[in-house]
Amino acid sequence: MDGIIEKIKADTKKRLAEIERGRDSEVNRIQEKARREAGEIIAESTEKAEKEAVLEKERAIAAAKLQAKKEKAMLLDSLMERAISSAEERITELRDRTGYAEKLNSLANAAVEEIPSNSVTVLASKEDTEKIRIRKAKGKKVRLKASEAVKTGAIVQSANGKIKVDCTFSALLREEKSELKKELLEELR
Repeated sequence: MDGIIEKIKADTKKRLAEIERGRDSEVNRIQEKARREAGEIIAESTEKAEKEAVLEKERAIAAAKLQAKKEKAMLLDSLMERAISSAEERITELRDRTGYAEKLNSLANAAVEEIPSNSVTVLASKEDTEKIRIRKAKGKKVRLKASEAVKTGAIVQSANGKIKVDCTFSALLREEKSELKKELLEELR
């Protein structure tokens, strides 16, 4: 009987050893699978993070370029405004020079002809009203009036004020601002 018990014990030990080997093998297989899957997940995550980093870098560069363009445009606008203000101040100084009265008359007369009204008012500064000489316009009554609102040049309008042609030197400078700005941008590139 002792032999049978020993045999059962030996068979049990053998069976336990086989189970342990199987278990160890299964544990090793599961661990190896987990390592492979972890490696794949890490590789995918790394690749995704690298792509996101590149995209973020590109976004940051694009945002910085846009901000630089905005700041450049604002600086250019500021410079243009200063230049226009300076030019407006100089125009009043140039009022007594040759060519000013001719340009003023040319602008005012062209504006009078443009307005399709029988009665036209030309508004100008007190100093400029003395320089303006409006040509007789066929079928039009033209009235010249001093206005403190006009510093240089003239504003020509229909009697009812619905149609206006602003030919002040300030307005002419502002009209040229976009063209000057475009030329400056080309020079700065």
